[in-house]
Amino acid sequence: MPEPAGGSRLLTIRADRAKPHPRQGNAFALPPQGVLHSTWVQIKGGWRQMPTNTALILKSLAFAALVAQTAPAQKAAVPPLTPPHGPFTCTELIGLYSSGEWWDGGFYDGLGDLKTRWQGRFSHYGYTYEYAKPDSYAWSPTNVGGMNNVRLTVPCAKNGDAPDRIVYQAWSWELTSEKAWVDSLEATLATIRVKRPSAKRIDIMTIIRCPMNRWCHADKPPLGPHTDHDAKKQDCHVPEYVDSALAKVAANHLDLVSVTPKFEAVSCAAQIDGIHLHEQNGPAAAFIVAYYKAMP
Repeated sequence: MPEPAGGSRLLTIRADRAKPHPRQGNAFALPPQGVLHSTWVQIKGGWRQMPTNTALILKSLAFAALVAQTAPAQKAAVPPLTPPHGPFTCTELIGLYSSGEWWDGGFYDGLGDLKTRWQGRFSHYGYTYEYAKPDSYAWSPTNVGGMNNVRLTVPCAKNGDAPDRIVYQAWSWELTSEKAWVDSLEATLATIRVKRPSAKRIDIMTIIRCPMNRWCHADKPPLGPHTDHDAKKQDCHVPEYVDSALAKVAANHLDLVSVTPKFEAVSCAAQIDGIHLHEQNGPAAAFIVAYYKAMP
């Protein structure tokens, strides 16, 4: 091996298997007994042969391979982060005036023995931006009459003042983008956590959808400003950006928030009146109660 110009190299390492000594021409230097390979080290001023223990190398390689094989398995064994599954002592349904309609239309009675573990809060015009306000009438501790009314049901038999699960039916026709929904839901979620610090799980659901999430209004009224207080402009169709917003909010709180199934009405109501299902409340409530009876 030629010397580098100027002699600046202080150390050069080279591994050989019974190869000529760099200073012995074609003569072979045999490795020491028990050593299959040797390493020549060029130190300034000369070469020295250093034995390499092959058994030690093989053991090291085997250990590295074992670690590489077991690491993915250990990583895969970590369970995904999810909200608690219960059973829960007290679940509070928080929602709109129309939420109280399907509660009365078959949901509450359908709970059977679980009735004592549920309670409800229903606010007329209780849209997401109302529940986001800590001082909103929607959070009244007592029933409120009038246009902006609030109805509180019989509380849970235990821990009615500290429910450990919240089911929140979120809605507004005036939020017309995914970002607007995410921002509003996050604000509401923050308020719920302040108002209900005992909650270990928060389920978010939309309104009950039109059959197959189509439209019940023949003219498909557009969403946007001034629709939350005008039933003629309201329908039970849920846009895709609402579902994607709910999914994003749940992903931001994996240990707390879950999104319910997309519950649908069996048929449009005979009298189209916003999202008031009238005679269709009972069939729709049956789907919701079946879901929660399986998740007490």
